Amino acid sequence: MSKKKGKLSLLFILIIFVLIILINIYMLDIPSLGNKIMTGFAPSILSSQINFSVTQSQKITVLATEFNGDTTNFTSLGNAALETISSLILEDSSYGKITFTPIINLTQDANGTAYNRIIDLDSNVEISSNNLTIDVSLFASLNKSATIALYNTAFTTPIINRNGATCPASICTLVSNTGGTVTFTTTAFGGPNITYYSISEGASSSSTSSSSSSGGGGDGGAATTPAPITIGPDFKLDETLLEIEIEKGNTFQKKLVITNNGTEDLVINVTVTNLGKFIIPRIESFPLGVGKSKEVYLDIYAVEGERADVYTGKIKFNSGSITRNINVVFDLKDKSSLFDIETKVLRKYVVPGNKVIADIIITDLGDFGEITVNLEYSIVDFNNLTYNPKKETIVMDGSFSKRVFLETSKYDRIGDYVFYAKVTYGELGASSYDSFKLEKISLLIWLLMIFILCILIIIIIILIRREGHKRKLKLTIHKKKFGLCMTRE
Repeated sequence: MSKKKGKLSLLFILIIFVLIILINIYMLDIPSLGNKIMTGFAPSILSSQINFSVTQSQKITVLATEFNGDTTNFTSLGNAALETISSLILEDSSYGKITFTPIINLTQDANGTAYNRIIDLDSNVEISSNNLTIDVSLFASLNKSATIALYNTAFTTPIINRNGATCPASICTLVSNTGGTVTFTTTAFGGPNITYYSISEGASSSSTSSSSSSGGGGDGGAATTPAPITIGPDFKLDETLLEIEIEKGNTFQKKLVITNNGTEDLVINVTVTNLGKFIIPRIESFPLGVGKSKEVYLDIYAVEGERADVYTGKIKFNSGSITRNINVVFDLKDKSSLFDIETKVLRKYVVPGNKVIADIIITDLGDFGEITVNLEYSIVDFNNLTYNPKKETIVMDGSFSKRVFLETSKYDRIGDYVFYAKVTYGELGASSYDSFKLEKISLLIWLLMIFILCILIIIIIILIRREGHKRKLKLTIHKKKFGLCMTRE
């Protein structure tokens, strides 16, 4: 009886142990998002000097890979030819074509250095379903008269629209409407921002005929075609979390891709919250046809006069009632610092109401010796709100490390958060962060864990029974041998 109780106790302990392992496996994020460290200045361990020279081509590169058909062959044009392009054509053979009548000088809109100048038509000219868009704020050279053809339309009485309103007759002139292609001219694209053209159906007259005879009469009317079923507007972003580390004085560009995966053409508006002094979209509003994607470029600036710290905010993309956000962590770093601080969240997925645990490591790069510093840490969301902040005074000599935790509330919203830490010594300081996610355990995960646990219990029971069977078999053999020996005696 005692052996049986011992087996049951062992089985119970194994079940509890396996359950704890399963919960920890689910809660622990194996593919870490990485620590974000504000690293200060440290002496170089190894340095060398290499002198070399590079000869670069000064040819201007034209990016026009999204166009085909009768599009002008820019690769055959040198810099001088790009200044005087006659009858410049951009075409997407599925959607439409634009032909510029005057001479076009594309070089005036080239960006980059003297040795790497780029004319980016792909990002600033879009031809999509019943839509043609040009960002004349970035391409003033294309703010000229042109002939536009939009393919695969189905309008009986087409009306030309400019920026969502009927285009004035003084600017737009309808040329033809043949075989589903609407062709019209425009005197200029206007400005100072984006200009887009589209077509809509104008008013049409319908007649009702009637006939009568001695045998009777009837009325006939024109049949109307039912409108197609619309799933609705929608779009998606290629990123949901953007983490930026940059030293003061530097700049760079970041590309985002937005795709219209709905069934309606959209106009997307772009805004930046809390980070407007660091991040500026090159385009703030643009149309996006069904099934089309748009590359949006962000200019990132590390402002010299701003305090080095970790900032949070959002980039919002809105169209009507639909809003999609990209959460942004902006880690502005000094070019040199006397402290290095590292923050690492141990579990990247946390159930609301549980603790967020993090390791904080501080290193003195200034050889101050034994000093007293202030350590602050808190949870920060992407609306720049702070939760459960804590502050400690610590004594360190060279380095310091500590495992800390912060409580979350079961009422906290599900989503991305930042564990923020900062060390200060007088006017000196450094900060760092690590991201984590508040996430509830779904019913599916619980069922999967229970299923795995049941399988393990069954395996353990089978192993215990096999072991018991082996012991019984050994005991039986032993008894038989013992009985045989007694018989011989």
